[in-house]
Amino acid sequence: MTGGGVALAAFGTASNTAHAETFPLISPGPEWTLLGQAPDALALNPWSGQGIRTMFLDGGRIYYGYGDYGTNPGTASGKGINVSYFDLASQSFQVAMVGYATEEINTFRRIGASLAVPSVDPALRTASCATSVGGWHEATGIPSAEHVFDVARGLTDQDLFICGSANVGGVSSATIWRSLDGGKSWNLFFQEPETSGYQDGYERFYWMARVGNYLYVRADLGTKVLRAAPMRRYDLSTARWTTMGATGLKLPNTTYFTLAQQGVRQASDVQVVGSNIYFGMYDYLYMYNGKATKALTTAAGGYRKMAFGSDGNLYATIDTGVYRVSGTTLTKVATGTCYTPIVVNGMVYTSGNQGALYRKAL
Repeated sequence: MTGGGVALAAFGTASNTAHAETFPLISPGPEWTLLGQAPDALALNPWSGQGIRTMFLDGGRIYYGYGDYGTNPGTASGKGINVSYFDLASQSFQVAMVGYATEEINTFRRIGASLAVPSVDPALRTASCATSVGGWHEATGIPSAEHVFDVARGLTDQDLFICGSANVGGVSSATIWRSLDGGKSWNLFFQEPETSGYQDGYERFYWMARVGNYLYVRADLGTKVLRAAPMRRYDLSTARWTTMGATGLKLPNTTYFTLAQQGVRQASDVQVVGSNIYFGMYDYLYMYNGKATKALTTAAGGYRKMAFGSDGNLYATIDTGVYRVSGTTLTKVATGTCYTPIVVNGMVYTSGNQGALYRKAL
């Protein structure tokens, strides 16, 4: 179990939220046992955002994210959004950090022995981040940060990358920042170029993927785009950027978009296993190996969420089942409609609306 964690956040104006994702209304069937409702998520009922959007297993804790950065309940309620978890030993809901100044939590990342939680939509005006040494707490600022969507480890646990959007002089840019001191200070690392006059305030890096010593990224340039941004790969060892070939990004089931050009709104829908990057987008599950993209599902509407289980395997919910993901193979391990799947010792946990947490045997 992780004793502490790292929560990285951009606290700026709660603006530019048109790309916020609508939470799917999923009600697990009668085969699921209701364990309870998260009190902090349920407390947002007057404002919205009480559905559990994502979950992450950390030892004997299932961390969960809630909120809604389309309606800004963290600000409206005056409560912020807690960093919270369900304790498997006591079967109880616990709070790790109270009042995180964000409108929504939808992604958890592991950084060494700690955890990272991006603040996707800030609830205060000044940019900052939060870090934990022996417990969750907030730390220093991120230059010009407007949103932070993902966190990745560099060469060491002190070498951190975060990505999102920055606003400098009223101009929004998809931006990556880097810290070499564990989050105590940050510098602008990379901004995706965009043709002048095409900035619309929605230029963002929504995700990053660390594969070996490579960091993969692709900017979403928003709704007013002259040309799509390329997939880029940064070599942590040589400090060199490479532009990935466009052919390998072609999606086998559409000609309108390429991989991660748009469609990835939550970094938790991007996961890495070995040399493969898995993307959940447009209701499909895709795998990218640095050279080519393959669709693992054949019909839109199938993919919902994915997460790692206690056995180290990646699991995804697709249609009415939970599947173990290995390479390009999907193996069904449980039947039942659900959202994020957390597989622990022969059981699968999932979330629902109104802060609900469910469980059933595999």
